[in-house]
Amino acid sequence: MRPLEIVNMLVVLFLATGLAACATPRLATSLETAIPYPLPSERPFPSYPSGPPPPPTGAAPRLIPTLDPGRVTVQPTWTPIPGATPTPTMTPMVPPTPQPLNVVTPSPTWQTYRNADVGFSFDYPSNWHIEGPTKLRQPPAPPGVTIAVWNYNINALQKTDKTADQLKIEINITPEFGQYGSIENWFAEIKQRDSAYPGVVYSPEKHIALSGQPALRWTVTAPIVPQGNDLTAFVCDKWLYVISGYPSTSKYRTVLDRLIASATVHN
Repeated sequence: MRPLEIVNMLVVLFLATGLAACATPRLATSLETAIPYPLPSERPFPSYPSGPPPPPTGAAPRLIPTLDPGRVTVQPTWTPIPGATPTPTMTPMVPPTPQPLNVVTPSPTWQTYRNADVGFSFDYPSNWHIEGPTKLRQPPAPPGVTIAVWNYNINALQKTDKTADQLKIEINITPEFGQYGSIENWFAEIKQRDSAYPGVVYSPEKHIALSGQPALRWTVTAPIVPQGNDLTAFVCDKWLYVISGYPSTSKYRTVLDRLIASATVHN
């Protein structure tokens, strides 16, 4: 077979193969099967008479979350129960009613207080209050006792200092005198000690005698005792006796004078 005939046969074969391919229907792809409308390559390009539309303006739309009923928690509501204890309310504080002083004028009748444990006695108005002896100090300090006499309601609330109608007398008995040697030495030491505190003033001391023993009497004023404290001290058998009367401006100071004069130590 001649070369020209071979070329003609190849051309005829090529044309026949192309016509067969055109006659065979095109298989749909998976994308074409899922999308019923034509593919982008098959859609005509849209035409806009006045040009493409402008981009959207304004705030972007908010995305509303989808409510999941499984995650919603219902809070219980409180319902008052009839007869239950009500909620407490604040009650305003009412200040206590001040008690009257009930100052007692000294009775003309006096009586004697005697205590065998401390070996001491004195006279006082029979209608005045008395208390004691009570412990003055707690161990390991030297033991001591105090006895008190007064003429008013000691539980009354006072916003000011004591009045001239009031008087409180205290007798303190302590066994701490041996180291001083004399009442004068003891007085000099406590006066020097108290002078270190601001506002403490001692009056000149008076020398008297009580229960046959030398004694000293003086008045001391300080910020905590502005009306003055009348003090009398003496020693007997190495025991120190201190009698105080407050305020020293009391109009019943004669009661203090008489009580001091009647003080007696019993051996």
